[in-house]
Amino acid sequence: MLIVQNEPDPGPVTRLSDLARLSGFSASTISRALRDDPRINEATKGRIWQMAHDYGFPVGKYLGLQSSCNGQIHIVIPRLPTRTGSLREPFLLELLAHIGDEARTCDCDLVLSAISPTGDNDLEAFFKTTSNGSAIVLGQGLLHEGLNKAAERWRNFVVWGARMEDQAYCSVGSDNFAGGYKAASHLVRTGHRDLLFLGDTLGPEMSQRYLGFHKAAQDLGANAAHVECRLDVDAASAAVENFLESGRPVTGIVSVNDVSAIGAINTLTTRGRAIPSDVSIIGYDDIEYCRFIRPRLSTISQNSIRAARMLVAKAMERNLSAAESEFLPTELIIRET
Repeated sequence: MLIVQNEPDPGPVTRLSDLARLSGFSASTISRALRDDPRINEATKGRIWQMAHDYGFPVGKYLGLQSSCNGQIHIVIPRLPTRTGSLREPFLLELLAHIGDEARTCDCDLVLSAISPTGDNDLEAFFKTTSNGSAIVLGQGLLHEGLNKAAERWRNFVVWGARMEDQAYCSVGSDNFAGGYKAASHLVRTGHRDLLFLGDTLGPEMSQRYLGFHKAAQDLGANAAHVECRLDVDAASAAVENFLESGRPVTGIVSVNDVSAIGAINTLTTRGRAIPSDVSIIGYDDIEYCRFIRPRLSTISQNSIRAARMLVAKAMERNLSAAESEFLPTELIIRET
């Protein structure tokens, strides 16, 4: 009988010579690739950088960067079918900026992954690159079950997103149900009876915002409609245009995010509807644009600065459990809409 003995896991590799032996590349080729030398083609550089990550090679220390670095935090953003160009979403950009500021304060390197997971295989590929650090997943997308499976093997990640009943991973997120409830109940209590929820509810966070909206309308005796649309200005503008064309009444709109709310403002203004006397609008996220558009947008704030601090603190713990998940309170910010 032939017995095949697997080679033991070498563990983190700290010497260039050992990385050369394990990867099959010469030490000089590895050194040039890590220093982005133009004599090494891009495909080879990519393979060497991947191997360096897989073997836990301390690239930053080797290159003389951030000798006091407390590790790496990898960022990944799952994709939703209704969310196009997610890296351009203002709230995500603001949250990323605050995470970067906090990571810098904590002397951590931040690595933004090119992977945009849509399934379990993508998640597995991403988590393999995080073995020498920790990870923040920005949004669950449609990957809740995949993240639960990943948590059985990988304990080094935290998710920005909604809290789910059967969750096995650590998360930080705002109380989306309460945010939707606050927005709708404010509109009803200021005299609005015909409400519209604008935006898709495919992701867990958006779904919880809608459920909060619907519950408030039900509790307070208001009429509640819902129009699905992608999370961008043009799609929201078209959705509101179609709703108004249908002749259905609306005096108060709660949008799933601020970008969609801006699209609603554009359409209502074009059609001569006065804001807020004819139609009042409340967004969600409190992105910076809310303060500068006219009229200034009323919205639900998630406090992205505090969120970033909590996410980085969790990520630096490296061994996370679902019991450590936390909610952030939401706040209704009243401006001019």
